Amino acid sequence: MLEQEVWVDEGGAINTQPPPPETSVGIKEISRDEDTGEVTLKISPIYGDEVRYEIGDREPSTASGSVGNAPGGYKAFKTKDLCLRFKCFDTQGKNNQGASILWNNKIVLKHRVFQDSDEWKVEFKAIPKGEIRYTTDGSDPKSYGGIYDSPFTVLESTRFVLAIAQSDGIVSEVEKIDTEQHRKKGGIIDIIKPDLPATWNCKRRGLTAREAYEFIEQLEKYQGTAYGVSLVVTASDESGDVSYDAAPECGFGGTEIRELLQHLQKTFKEGQGSQVSLDVGKVTLEHSQSLKDWFAALKYQPKPGEVQQ
Repeated sequence: MLEQEVWVDEGGAINTQPPPPETSVGIKEISRDEDTGEVTLKISPIYGDEVRYEIGDREPSTASGSVGNAPGGYKAFKTKDLCLRFKCFDTQGKNNQGASILWNNKIVLKHRVFQDSDEWKVEFKAIPKGEIRYTTDGSDPKSYGGIYDSPFTVLESTRFVLAIAQSDGIVSEVEKIDTEQHRKKGGIIDIIKPDLPATWNCKRRGLTAREAYEFIEQLEKYQGTAYGVSLVVTASDESGDVSYDAAPECGFGGTEIRELLQHLQKTFKEGQGSQVSLDVGKVTLEHSQSLKDWFAALKYQPKPGEVQQ
């Protein structure tokens, strides 16, 4: 009866008439459009049958917008908003009313460095939106940055441009642009300092099983740490799938990703077969020489802005 949640263990005493559970909401990010910032969410009512939502931090009521009537519904709810609050209701009145759940989107700051006649210029875009602040002297853009409104000229003496975007209390990661990587002719590998740590914004998407295991082997060999890890394993007959989405701040070594992937693959019956999709946002390495060796093995020339030190 304990397993069926009919009785409740309250510190050793069994309550045979526990109060009804409280309603809640399950929220899972399914996908994100990197160009528009539109997010697709799976919304799950818990101990209830109807989820309502409000844009911003307003408390939802039974008169608020219905997830079921929104584009995509519960399985593929779509939004570009930065902040939403969801609340689950039990219209049958069997369970107690639970608290609402706040969901925050994220702001991604993108940039473009281009040459206009003899001048180099920088252009920023906040996705889906946000006020952009930047500095050209290496100082913190959140505290000391000027407001960005249009592409600006980067002086020859400026090596780094730092920028952030913020709106509704949500702040993007700091975008660091090494202008020398763009001015350098013939590639950027030669200006990577081998003794300093490095971040490779690899942005690998949809790696297949073979590609995923090759990437894992390289990550192990060069002792990198991967962030923005997302794994999906789908049965070959499409009868089901399992997935794992890591928090942005969680880093994984190659061996850890290998073990996680193998664990997900074992979900399906032996001989059933499965398809793999691996996403990785970035890789950090303690010494940049390892990254240079990795690039050499791949015969790969990184693009300007792809490597940060």
